[in-house]
Amino acid sequence: MIENKNLSSIIIDDTVYEAQLTKKYLERKKYVPLDPNKIYDAIPGVVHEIVARPGQSIKKGERLVVLEAMKMMNNIISPRNGKVKEIFVKEGDMVTKGTALLEIE
Repeated sequence: MIENKNLSSIIIDDTVYEAQLTKKYLERKKYVPLDPNKIYDAIPGVVHEIVARPGQSIKKGERLVVLEAMKMMNNIISPRNGKVKEIFVKEGDMVTKGTALLEIE
């Protein structure tokens, strides 16, 4: 077998494969997990109303932010009990999918 220094080992379903990785693959943006304490926007839209305030205690299912998207008002609710640590947006801001709206501690 001829040894090639450009090959990399990849394990898929407990099988080791030798493959030549492309430059695009090697320079890709690495995955960074989302912070579980932050609430992220699921759809692009405009922040219509911020109901929660910094320091406010909140309960699971409580409305935090109202987001206007596609002419509909969407309530962003709390996934758990906690306290609002910081709010990253203000009313009237246009946000894209994945934007951090606020942080719960």
